[in-house]
Amino acid sequence: RSLDRATAPQPSPEARVRFTSQRAPANADQIRFTLNGVTLVGATAFDADALSALYAQDIGREITLTQVFGVAAALQDAYRAEDMIFTRVIVPAQEIIDGVVRLEVIEARIDDIVLEEPEGPVGPVRALARRMAAALIGVDNPTGAQIERAILNINELPGVTRATIVPQPTGGASRGGLTLYLNIERDPFEAVLYADNRQTPAIGRNVAGATVTLKSYSAAADTTSLSIFNSFDVFSDRVPETGAVDGPGDFDERTTLYAQHQRAVGTDGATVAVKGLYSRTRLGDDLASVGVTGDQVFASAELSYPIIRSRSREVGVSAQFDYLDSETDISNGRLRISDDRIRAAAVSLSGLQRDARGYTSFNATVRQGLDILDATQSDDLERSRFDGEAVFTLIRGEAERQVALDGAFDIFARVGAQYAFDPLLAAEEFAIGGLSYGRGFDPSEFTGEHGVGASAELRRNWRLDLMGVQLSLQGYGFADYGVIWNVKDGEPKREDLFSAGGGVRFYLPQDAFVEAEIAVPIDQPLTRVNSGGEQISGARFFLTLSKRF
Repeated sequence: RSLDRATAPQPSPEARVRFTSQRAPANADQIRFTLNGVTLVGATAFDADALSALYAQDIGREITLTQVFGVAAALQDAYRAEDMIFTRVIVPAQEIIDGVVRLEVIEARIDDIVLEEPEGPVGPVRALARRMAAALIGVDNPTGAQIERAILNINELPGVTRATIVPQPTGGASRGGLTLYLNIERDPFEAVLYADNRQTPAIGRNVAGATVTLKSYSAAADTTSLSIFNSFDVFSDRVPETGAVDGPGDFDERTTLYAQHQRAVGTDGATVAVKGLYSRTRLGDDLASVGVTGDQVFASAELSYPIIRSRSREVGVSAQFDYLDSETDISNGRLRISDDRIRAAAVSLSGLQRDARGYTSFNATVRQGLDILDATQSDDLERSRFDGEAVFTLIRGEAERQVALDGAFDIFARVGAQYAFDPLLAAEEFAIGGLSYGRGFDPSEFTGEHGVGASAELRRNWRLDLMGVQLSLQGYGFADYGVIWNVKDGEPKREDLFSAGGGVRFYLPQDAFVEAEIAVPIDQPLTRVNSGGEQISGARFFLTLSKRF
């Protein structure tokens, strides 16, 4: 309710004090009078009693003119404490009669949005950015959080490389009015080339791929990505069982095509995305003679919404439906050994907290398998796991923390876990081995219905100037661990992996990236064998390359 009121003025034959400047006069400490009341003009955001409590102790006391300005500052701080950062409290030019002081509260109001494109037209997404910011027009007493959320939502639009809001007084008759000047820049296209040698040799030790993305090409920020990844071998391998040589340059062991489309829903950060994947596998090396082939079709639809979005904290929710068909055959397709059909719904909660030392993030997901659309049945003989169920419930989560230490060092840690209430098919199991947990081992060395993984890195960062070329370099050492176990009759009952190593990451000009890593399996060798039929152990070298355009 309105706070335009006087606070119990008391009749008093006080002298009349005149001043005309917002800044306290130089002799303000010498001007004294008994404060009998305060009249607040223009205050609507707070209850009158809440504001009067800030100066009630001075009523009936002799104060200086300087203290009057202190009361105004305290009232303004009360608005600031509630994040109303644009509201001002001033001491207007006045004649103080009978000890009653008049203070004006100039509460802010957003009058208009002006969109500016300093680097040139940003395309159709301009209309969406304007609508997202226009939701602020007419807001009284806008908070910093409201404006921050709007600008961060705009910055999250695909292809928007920079968006800032600069508030300016509207001027004229709009006292307290603000005009927000929105500056926005956009890069409509992105391409990424990628390669590494972290794959399982049976599908090619190496993988190379490319992703092309067209960003925010409509007024709904429609964004489409297309990717292709292909495995390959550079060196020849000898098949232990037959002695045959699987020659180099094998590019047909696994090919994956992936597409994603996303668009904005409304003007408050919600998005909807659809994804599709097709993967074709023709295993080589020691499995080539068996004729193992596989085909995987995956489709997904997801709706997400940011509940909280600020520079220091983000919390989001999403709902998703997944459709997966995965088939594996032997004898080059003449005998099917597994056929999984999974239809699953999932809800997720994610969060990010930034602080002065680093950040903490988490993601928690509940997945529920559904008996719809010809999902695998419990009596199907071609399941990837003999006791696996397509109707299941599981909880999956991951959290990570990065902390900057003194100097150029920082620590990064990640933990992940999964708990299943039912036996699972292969695609839903928790995997250890590979990039997340167990870097010294092959990807998915072991999988299980339950699992826990942990990884930690100690990092050292450098910035180098080589003949005028600026480089960023990060050296690191790591250790990681993963354990899985299965319920009921699932195999293996329990397996764990521990590996350690280190490497260096080069962040090069023109968005190029190189990572070289040595990883060592610690607690056991790989399940895979070498050309002599012995399980592989010892240090392994990995290389990752990427270039962004």
